Amino acid sequence: MWVTAGTSLVLLIVMFLRGVTLPCAWGGIRHLVQFDGHSLLDYNTWGFASANILYTYFFGFGIYTTLGSFSHFRHSFLRDVLAVSAASFAMEILSAMAVWSVLGYLMCAMGIPMEEATSTGAYLIYGTLPQALCKTSQPMLWSALFFLMMFLLAISSFIVLVQVLVAIVSTGLRRWCRKRWLLVLAVCGPGFCISLVYCSEKGGEWLSLVDGFAAIVTPLVVCLLEVIIFVYIYGAGRLARDVEMLSNTFVSYYCYFTWIATVPLVLLLILASHLLMMIRSSMYFLAISTTLAIPIFSLFYVFRSVFCKMLQGAATPWGPKAPSDRAAWERFCAERPVRRRFFHRRF
Repeated sequence: MWVTAGTSLVLLIVMFLRGVTLPCAWGGIRHLVQFDGHSLLDYNTWGFASANILYTYFFGFGIYTTLGSFSHFRHSFLRDVLAVSAASFAMEILSAMAVWSVLGYLMCAMGIPMEEATSTGAYLIYGTLPQALCKTSQPMLWSALFFLMMFLLAISSFIVLVQVLVAIVSTGLRRWCRKRWLLVLAVCGPGFCISLVYCSEKGGEWLSLVDGFAAIVTPLVVCLLEVIIFVYIYGAGRLARDVEMLSNTFVSYYCYFTWIATVPLVLLLILASHLLMMIRSSMYFLAISTTLAIPIFSLFYVFRSVFCKMLQGAATPWGPKAPSDRAAWERFCAERPVRRRFFHRRF
């Protein structure tokens, strides 16, 4: 993981240095930083921005909740949040400047306006950028480095997603998953076979459908459900107290009001805008197809359990599993009581 991520970062820096040294590169960068106030009034701008945030940080894919459960109980997760946010922001700026510098060079080399040189999605990666790199000196070298960088970026994300899926399955089916390599093979094998459809003649259309519809709504729904469970069901006050215990840092009122108001409202607006756009394009069924797994699995979990055990599990208070961690958590809760689970303990 460190090899793939580190190598892709080095290659990105190399591509950035090569891009900014091309002729007319700074013209493309100026087009990147040019302010357009009318775009802020277009809801598609905010929809694309939300999708970019979800893909960049992998919100709603279960990565943080699954892999975070393997950390130590008093792990300093705030430090991880700051490090991941800063690194991701730097990578976004670096990659954007690298791409737009190459697009600026393509604009001058072909004598076309910037609007015709720009593109998005898969065509930007497999069409526009390789076309621009072919017009540079040593085009084979730069094209090979570019596709190697894209492969390493994709494989590092794929490794994490497979680890999350394997961890989820192995946790729920311990008796059937004693050999980890068989489980990894069972996950990767069908996934590889299904992904062959993207290599067919209509693969680009399938990729656009899945990427533009099915892969956007589900993370938004999952994020919204997580907010409802942790903030409204478990309680924002309890959550703030637990964060304070784990990080030894007082949770500000800004974070508290962000949890209870800003985040759910923004998620609802973005989800509604995406659903309205998909209903107009008659692709709403594809958009909600992957989301249907959530109620199906919930019903399966309910009907396979005995009703008395369900009530017993619902009445059991939440807490750390390890006895020592649970004792420390109970002492902390006794010292800093929350009068109402929804309210901050300082209220």
